Amino acid sequence: MLLFALHNKNMRNGDQEEHHSKNSIHIFYAYAHEDEALRKALETHLSALKHQGLITDWFDRNITAGEQWITQTQTHLQVADIILLLISPSFFASEYCSSFEMKQAIQRHEEQYARVIPIILRPVDWKHTILSHLQALPENAKPITQWRNRDHAFLSVATSIRKIIEDIQKKPAFPSLSSSSSFAGEKTQQYASFRSFSPFFMQQHVAELVEGEAFQQKKVSSEIGKKATDTYKIILLGASGAGKTTLLSSMYNALAVQRPNTSFFLETTPDQRKKLNAMYYGIVSGQWPPGTQVSETEEWHFTCRVRSPGKRIYSPFHCSYLDYAGGRITERMEDMAVADNFEQQFAQSHALLGLLDGQKLLALMQKKQEADHFIYIELQNMLQIMQNGGKLAHFFITKWDLLQAKYSLQDIRDRLLQIDEFNHFVRNQSNSYCVRLIPVSAVGAGFAELQGDGSIRKVSGSYPKPFHIDLPLCCIWSDLFHAGSQSLWAYSEQERGLGAIHDKKTAQRAVIQSCLQSMHTLEEAFPVSRFL
Repeated sequence: MLLFALHNKNMRNGDQEEHHSKNSIHIFYAYAHEDEALRKALETHLSALKHQGLITDWFDRNITAGEQWITQTQTHLQVADIILLLISPSFFASEYCSSFEMKQAIQRHEEQYARVIPIILRPVDWKHTILSHLQALPENAKPITQWRNRDHAFLSVATSIRKIIEDIQKKPAFPSLSSSSSFAGEKTQQYASFRSFSPFFMQQHVAELVEGEAFQQKKVSSEIGKKATDTYKIILLGASGAGKTTLLSSMYNALAVQRPNTSFFLETTPDQRKKLNAMYYGIVSGQWPPGTQVSETEEWHFTCRVRSPGKRIYSPFHCSYLDYAGGRITERMEDMAVADNFEQQFAQSHALLGLLDGQKLLALMQKKQEADHFIYIELQNMLQIMQNGGKLAHFFITKWDLLQAKYSLQDIRDRLLQIDEFNHFVRNQSNSYCVRLIPVSAVGAGFAELQGDGSIRKVSGSYPKPFHIDLPLCCIWSDLFHAGSQSLWAYSEQERGLGAIHDKKTAQRAVIQSCLQSMHTLEEAFPVSRFL
């Protein structure tokens, strides 16, 4: 099963949160573990700021057992007000630090979401890197290890950080807008507030996208340390063999390089990029990804990127997939703690996407006995989970290439609606929002054939031609944003198009426009994809 997580989480854990001011500045440490001792010394010198409630901080040692470290790291990086890059030879030697964390930090700095401060721990040739234009600490960018008295070096850093915090706090925050406010013509202060979109018809926080040159994520919860971000969590529900991992690798391959008909592309960490490309190469070679074991999990992280005509790149959205065994929704788990944690993921999600295995739907249409397991075990568990989630919900038919020559989407839809539980679910959900049935294929028609023993094998000499592979992202982004904020569309005709991209808001518009066009194309080709 894949959990598409665009995070909106508590940024700090622990009882000490109760003592922090809700206006405290969130600091993120990016460092190599070889420099842990120097990081601890810096944290000690910043402790006065923490005790005064001026800052909260986070570094990867705060991750508790069982948590996903990449998810936690990316989440805190995306909501930090100040990002401290602890520079040393080990920092640049770390691919994760230098290629991912540093790149994300600079991007947030340029978009004025955060202040990035290089702190030179040990001598290294940093002035010929992308950090060269930033003001480094301590004084004169002299490496801390070269100071005769390191306490003086850390004092210099702490004093400068205090001044930066005071400067940030002097910046006026843009006032909250009531639900009746007009978004048109509003002007922003520097560091205007950027609230998370309400994904479900303004049930929580109404989206506040405001005009201006700069945006900053504003704390919107009275709970200490909880920040709103432009991220969401979407869960893909599918039983074992539904093609979740294959779908993921195919989607990344299709969207990693921007296509002429899209306004965005996906980016991931260097290590995960290599894994996904290798996985897709295996598919091209006719080797399907192995099934995920019940005890295994792996997270995949992506950033949606938009390039402006001036070559500047913006990041409207961040997301991650948690890949784990589909058997978790159909089989009993002996470890109840793991089972409970799994169920909690549904409550934290914003949308649930049900994956209907095309191979099993083929058995259903042909009235084969093995379809009973699909109806009474897989589909039942899926519907019950989706119903309890109370979230936005769509269904995706995977392996559409196995069905399209024999059955139309209308045929599949009619058969599914003959299943009472599916019919009741769709009718109940449609009272609140649109429910869709969307055909997708990770490899497209003609690439593989179903064998008599139930296996699927590549057709010799064929190459993948994925079908509707962008729709798992497009349907969610278009639905959530269109439902959450009509202000997103309140701009003049002159502003439309890629030429209008000049900040994060216009980058989001470009992505949503592209997604809406994909959804329009879907509904033209498959009018019955939308349940009434």
